[in-house]
Amino acid sequence: MRLSKQENELVKNAILKKREIEINFKYGLGNELKIPFHPLILGEDTMQYEFIYAYLPHSNIYYKLFTDFIITIVETRNSFEIPENAEYRNAIEEEHYIVNDDFKNIWS
Repeated sequence: MRLSKQENELVKNAILKKREIEINFKYGLGNELKIPFHPLILGEDTMQYEFIYAYLPHSNIYYKLFTDFIITIVETRNSFEIPENAEYRNAIEEEHYIVNDDFKNIWS
Protein backbone atom coordinates (compact mmCIF):
# COMPACT_ATOMS: atom_id res chain seq x y z
CA MET A 1 0.00 0.00 0.00
CA ARG A 2 1.35 3.38 -0.96
CA LEU A 3 1.29 6.46 1.22
CA SER A 4 -1.65 8.79 0.72
CA LYS A 5 -0.98 12.15 -0.89
CA GLN A 6 -1.16 13.83 2.53
CA GLU A 7 1.21 11.30 4.15
CA ASN A 8 3.58 11.60 1.20
CA GLU A 9 3.75 15.39 1.64
CA LEU A 10 4.22 14.99 5.39
CA VAL A 11 7.18 12.61 4.90
CA LYS A 12 8.63 14.79 2.13
CA ASN A 13 8.54 17.89 4.35
CA ALA A 14 9.97 15.95 7.30
CA ILE A 15 12.90 14.75 5.17
CA LEU A 16 13.67 18.15 3.67
CA LYS A 17 13.24 20.09 6.94
CA LYS A 18 14.86 17.43 9.19
CA ARG A 19 11.75 17.00 11.32
CA GLU A 20 11.12 13.88 13.36
CA ILE A 21 8.03 11.83 12.50
CA GLU A 22 6.21 9.36 14.69
CA ILE A 23 5.08 6.24 12.87
CA ASN A 24 2.53 3.74 14.09
CA PHE A 25 3.04 0.48 12.19
CA LYS A 26 2.16 -3.20 12.20
CA TYR A 27 4.70 -5.91 12.90
CA GLY A 28 4.80 -9.58 13.73
CA LEU A 29 1.37 -11.21 13.97
CA GLY A 30 -0.57 -7.95 13.94
CA ASN A 31 1.02 -6.09 16.83
CA GLU A 32 1.33 -2.32 16.60
CA LEU A 33 4.26 -0.12 17.55
CA LYS A 34 4.49 3.67 17.69
CA ILE A 35 8.05 4.89 17.27
CA PRO A 36 9.92 8.12 16.43
CA PHE A 37 11.80 8.16 13.10
CA HIS A 38 14.32 10.58 11.63
CA PRO A 39 13.49 10.12 7.91
CA LEU A 40 16.32 10.38 5.36
CA ILE A 41 15.01 8.78 2.14
CA LEU A 42 11.62 8.09 0.58
CA GLY A 43 11.82 5.71 -2.36
CA GLU A 44 11.03 2.36 -3.92
CA ASP A 45 13.14 -0.78 -3.85
CA THR A 46 13.84 -3.15 -6.74
CA MET A 47 10.42 -4.80 -6.36
CA GLN A 48 8.72 -1.36 -6.39
CA TYR A 49 7.76 -1.49 -2.72
CA GLU A 50 7.68 2.02 -1.28
CA PHE A 51 9.90 2.57 1.78
CA ILE A 52 11.15 5.17 4.22
CA TYR A 53 14.79 4.86 5.26
CA ALA A 54 15.30 6.47 8.64
CA TYR A 55 17.30 6.61 11.84
CA LEU A 56 15.58 5.25 14.96
CA PRO A 57 16.94 7.36 17.82
CA HIS A 58 15.59 5.17 20.62
CA SER A 59 17.56 2.11 19.47
CA ASN A 60 20.45 3.81 17.64
CA ILE A 61 19.91 1.97 14.33
CA TYR A 62 19.03 2.80 10.73
CA TYR A 63 15.98 1.07 9.34
CA LYS A 64 14.18 0.66 6.03
CA LEU A 65 10.45 0.57 6.77
CA PHE A 66 8.12 -0.50 3.98
CA THR A 67 5.08 1.74 3.81
CA ASP A 68 2.76 -1.28 3.54
CA PHE A 69 3.00 -1.67 7.31
CA ILE A 70 2.35 1.97 8.25
CA ILE A 71 -0.93 2.76 10.00
CA THR A 72 -0.40 6.46 10.79
CA ILE A 73 2.31 9.12 10.44
CA VAL A 74 2.50 12.24 12.58
CA GLU A 75 5.11 14.99 12.34
CA THR A 76 6.53 16.07 15.69
CA ARG A 77 8.07 19.41 16.66
CA ASN A 78 11.49 17.80 17.14
CA SER A 79 14.25 18.39 14.64
CA PHE A 80 17.33 16.23 14.12
CA GLU A 81 20.87 16.28 12.76
CA ILE A 82 22.24 13.65 10.41
CA PRO A 83 25.29 11.90 11.91
CA GLU A 84 28.45 12.06 9.77
CA ASN A 85 28.77 8.27 9.76
CA ALA A 86 25.20 7.74 8.46
CA GLU A 87 25.17 5.74 5.25
CA TYR A 88 22.86 3.78 3.01
CA ARG A 89 23.81 0.92 0.70
CA ASN A 90 21.25 0.28 -1.98
CA ALA A 91 20.64 -1.74 -5.10
CA ILE A 92 21.14 0.07 -8.41
CA GLU A 93 17.50 -0.45 -9.40
CA GLU A 94 16.13 1.48 -6.42
CA GLU A 95 14.51 4.84 -6.95
CA HIS A 96 14.87 7.59 -4.39
CA TYR A 97 12.20 10.25 -4.76
CA ILE A 98 13.21 12.42 -1.83
CA VAL A 99 16.60 12.46 -0.09
CA ASN A 100 17.73 14.93 2.54
CA ASP A 101 20.29 17.31 1.01
CA ASP A 102 22.77 16.72 3.85
CA PHE A 103 22.67 12.93 3.52
CA LYS A 104 25.60 12.20 1.19
CA ASN A 105 26.75 8.64 2.01
CA ILE A 106 24.58 6.64 -0.38
CA TRP A 107 26.33 3.76 -2.10
CA SER A 108 25.20 1.42 -4.87
